[in-house]
Amino acid sequence: MAEIAYARISTAGQTGSLKTQVERFSSRGVDPDLIFAEYRSGGNTDRPKLKDCLTTLRKGDTLLVTKLDRLDILKALEKKGVGFKAL
Repeated sequence: MAEIAYARISTAGQTGSLKTQVERFSSRGVDPDLIFAEYRSGGNTDRPKLKDCLTTLRKGDTLLVTKLDRLDILKALEKKGVGFKAL
């Protein structure tokens, strides 16, 4: 069982926010290889890092995000048997 993290920003002005999100996950002890970060609008459904993140998740894992608005796929996680935490 692993903690896997997804970080996302949607505007260029949030660049520091992406770094901050990644740092929060790192300080929690999340393996750097299990932190998926990208610059994509929430309205853009083509999110390669999110797809990679979801492919990595296994039953019993927990997906971490910093804010609920960073992710909108809770039902899919539940079906997969994956836990969820917003930091």
